[in-house]
Amino acid sequence: MEVWSLEHTIPLHKWSFVAATYDKACGELKLYLNGTEAAVRKVGAAADITPFGGDLLIGRNNKGMILAESFTMNHFGGLLDELVIYNRALSAVDIADAFQA
Repeated sequence: MEVWSLEHTIPLHKWSFVAATYDKACGELKLYLNGTEAAVRKVGAAADITPFGGDLLIGRNNKGMILAESFTMNHFGGLLDELVIYNRALSAVDIADAFQA
């Protein structure tokens, strides 16, 4: 499952607050940028997240593509700070509060 936004891009050379949620009860994936909803995708209430047996990779694709036999594509080329993973979907208010904190 993926969700993205072409209208709300992450600015270069500037810190951004990015959050994503999946609420199985409503069947929605949501993406937030700087405390504001940037994208939503309906996936249906029956959609499950399948556990993966490999490492959890954040900021890169598990199957990155190699370019010119030297560079791995599909990786985030920045810094991550204050990374948090919850066992529940945060509300829009929770996301806005976290951004303001």
